[in-house]
Amino acid sequence: MPLGRRQRKGALVAGNDRTPESVPVLLEAAWAERETQLAAIDGLDSKSGVVLGFAGAIVALTPAFPQWWMRLVVVVLPVISAALAVVSLWVRRVKTIEAPPLREGYLLRPLGVTQQTIFDTLVHQQPSLKRTLTWKGRWTQAALSTLAAGVLVMAVMVVVVG
Repeated sequence: MPLGRRQRKGALVAGNDRTPESVPVLLEAAWAERETQLAAIDGLDSKSGVVLGFAGAIVALTPAFPQWWMRLVVVVLPVISAALAVVSLWVRRVKTIEAPPLREGYLLRPLGVTQQTIFDTLVHQQPSLKRTLTWKGRWTQAALSTLAAGVLVMAVMVVVVG
């Protein structure tokens, strides 16, 4: 049973007193999976930041176009892309295991019980982390696609003006 059972942020899910021998290996695998997902979330945040920067650069170049309607056509997609990147960067809560409840409840418990409780908690938290990763991935992809379209529109306008 996972650590979130007490319905409190950072709460632990109590494991039972009989711990299978495989728990340390499973715990290590769960930590590795969590770290991989957190790194992927950081990567998506970095991509969204780059998209935001490039969108701003394109908007900054629009005064080079001689007519207002050309500037408007060029600026629309980068502005939408920047908005999508900001949505992707929007802070999403990632569940964590807080140290104080862990210390209070498990400092004197057998090692196996503590490991199983942490493992169960990581398993319980994994779907939430996966949803956050999927959510950020969709918004980042939308921002990248919109930026690419904006660059294409800008290139066409340069050729038209040019």
